[in-house]
Amino acid sequence: MPTVHCSNRDCQAPNDLGDRLCKTCQTPLLKRYLWSVGDWIKAYQPGELLLDRYLLVRPQVLLDTTPALGVDGPEEIPDHILPYQKLLPFRLNVPEVYDYFPSWDEEKDLSVWLLDYGPVPLDETGEPLHDRLLPSLGEMWEQASPLQQLTWLWQMIRLWQPLQRQGVVSSLLEFDWLRVQGPQIFLQQLQLDEHQFYETKYLAGVWESLLTNAHPAIADFCQTLWQRLKQGKIPHADYLLRVLDTGIQSLAEQYDFSYTVFALTDGGPSRDHNEDACFPVSETPIEGQQLANTMTLICDGVGGQEGGEIASQWVIDHLPIRIISKIQKQMNEPDQIRSFIQHLKEDIEEVNEQLNRRNDREERVERERMGTTLVMALADFQQFFLANVGDSRCYWLTKDSCKQVTVDDDVASREVRLGLMLYRHAVELPRSGALTQAVGLGPAGQLHPIIQRLIVPTDCLFLLCSDGFCDNNRVEQYWQDDFLPVLQGDRPVAEAVPRLIELANQVNGHDNVSVALMHCQISPSVPTPTPVSYKH
Repeated sequence: MPTVHCSNRDCQAPNDLGDRLCKTCQTPLLKRYLWSVGDWIKAYQPGELLLDRYLLVRPQVLLDTTPALGVDGPEEIPDHILPYQKLLPFRLNVPEVYDYFPSWDEEKDLSVWLLDYGPVPLDETGEPLHDRLLPSLGEMWEQASPLQQLTWLWQMIRLWQPLQRQGVVSSLLEFDWLRVQGPQIFLQQLQLDEHQFYETKYLAGVWESLLTNAHPAIADFCQTLWQRLKQGKIPHADYLLRVLDTGIQSLAEQYDFSYTVFALTDGGPSRDHNEDACFPVSETPIEGQQLANTMTLICDGVGGQEGGEIASQWVIDHLPIRIISKIQKQMNEPDQIRSFIQHLKEDIEEVNEQLNRRNDREERVERERMGTTLVMALADFQQFFLANVGDSRCYWLTKDSCKQVTVDDDVASREVRLGLMLYRHAVELPRSGALTQAVGLGPAGQLHPIIQRLIVPTDCLFLLCSDGFCDNNRVEQYWQDDFLPVLQGDRPVAEAVPRLIELANQVNGHDNVSVALMHCQISPSVPTPTPVSYKH
């Protein structure tokens, strides 16, 4: 009988695969199923335990039976694995490298690499529902809403240029590698390009079965899109992205979007004061569907002599006001969207500069300088904007997926993005969690906030939190018990957020904790959508 050890490092007791909670400490069990790449994996048979850790449960699928343990990692990352490392900012759609089996032959590359998709759908016995961990795009396409169908296409084109820069854009042309994880397209694996001349028109053959079997509401739009792709009349990825944005905007106008936002912060059981801060400060959730009434922020202060507390509150007091003053009623055009994203960046940089100057005036140096992490979200109907600096995080949760959206600005993530180490090796290093940037610690020219724009096609939750909540894999461990009830309508946001604060204090308890939930609910506003036409 296969066993999986508890992911709680203080426990690590063995449990049956079908168990949901650890029999010893009652922590929800993490079942990390991994996809393997490398021909040598074919030499093993299901049921074998590899490296005294990884159970081969079916061809190319392994289970980490000791998920609390770190990994050693290779001395050097090979060229065909480097793109995974460089594409860490696209973790919603690209797998992360989890571990590897070194080649036993010095003259041949017989290495096997293990890819992590995060939580995957499991049956009641604890085994994956799908042979390749995630369902294919082809099998999910026809049952999806028209908004979801266009969003999947949009996500693929959003990946085109980043993958092209890393020499792996041909991965998007392998139809069988296009998988679905909740509302996201997810690539099964990456492959190195054979040449440098891949064009978007190549997608016509890959997308043919999708565009010719699209939902009736977007059938004409997709048929025209397919014809223009075949004819080479869509010159580049940016053009295609604008076409899809136009179609998504026209379709989204036929949906009702509702966002409920609630945020709380707590000092925690082991700290004498709270250096976290959150926005909005409200005793009850706030509802809306546009930018001004969906904004939420989490800040986790850093710095000596209570400087972190000053910095985090400074950002909460000043950044929302600056942003709200520039918000338009609704953004429908690409120029409006680009302008708003630029404003977000400039506003974060200006607040950073004000804090930096204060640090200089007060002659704060090194660890005495006050700063803060920042994670901020705003929604405008189907558009979701996210900005982050530091290691406060955002997660995107649906009824069947739990995905971290942000990348921490810390030493471990830096080592990964530089292609030097695997993440699970890097986090074991001393000071791996040390921040590489935070708001206020230096001049604006040295600050690089990451700003993302996503499309929301289905009911979901966005969780924003400080590391006092997400440390020790708590989101992945508890998402089914503590987030699914909100999505299923069994627990209101006003009740869920205080429960999450209490949970963090119980299972972590080493830090201040801040949590913000943004609950998105979407429904068609008309019984039968008006067909969307191609306009470009």
